[in-house]
Amino acid sequence: MKFISLIIFTSISFALNLSILDYDNPSATHILDAEVIDDLLIVTGMIGGIEFYDISNPELLNHLTSFNLSSGGGGGGGSKPNCVKAYGNYAYITSNQGVAIVNISNPSNPQNLGYISGTNNLILENLDIHEDLLVVAAHEDGVRLYDISTPSDPIYISTIDAENAWAVDVDDYYMYIADQSTLMFYYNFGDSYEFSLMASLELSNAIKDIAVDSNSEYLYAALGSDGVVAIDLMFNATPQIIDTYNTSAMANRLEVFDENKIAVSDWD
Repeated sequence: MKFISLIIFTSISFALNLSILDYDNPSATHILDAEVIDDLLIVTGMIGGIEFYDISNPELLNHLTSFNLSSGGGGGGGSKPNCVKAYGNYAYITSNQGVAIVNISNPSNPQNLGYISGTNNLILENLDIHEDLLVVAAHEDGVRLYDISTPSDPIYISTIDAENAWAVDVDDYYMYIADQSTLMFYYNFGDSYEFSLMASLELSNAIKDIAVDSNSEYLYAALGSDGVVAIDLMFNATPQIIDTYNTSAMANRLEVFDENKIAVSDWD
């Protein structure tokens, strides 16, 4: 996925009526992910680093700084950012050198605190955070779980095995893992982060991303050239595909918003 510019859209009464309000042409290119926390937008680019924007005015992209993981502590020269999730005053970013921990308490001057121990030799992809739990998809090395009750010092908990974990989503009780073309459903029966496999669902293509709505009733999966599928998580306690939408190219990233809408990043 490659974007030349970063664009803010607005919807005027209907989802299909979008207007460009502002855009920026950042130094980061090959943009792979974005994260919004409060009034801060963080954008990762595989080339050129990470961009920070103040979006307290939602119609304006106020660029704060361009940041490279070589900045701050822990080295990181030549590091290529991939996916990002933020939690409080910290952002966790997967890269080709591990999962970076970045202090964003001053978003105009973010500080790299280094990398989570043991992640520098992994091929890292998507990640998610729920309360004090950080989960990281690491392809053939499965999904790694970390306790981030001390955000600057994540503690390794365990690994859930997978053949090729591309994406992961976690909430109060459930974890959803995209393992190649298989969607895995895990349940946490206690407070110890011990997830047990409940069900699996084979989809038509490799899963690039997954997103769950706020009520945990529906899950959406991006399937590249096979578009996006909607899955009912409440159907007789057995997940079931209820609809498919074929995008024009390669459905790659997803985000649920406004309760009943989903944004799709398509390669064209």
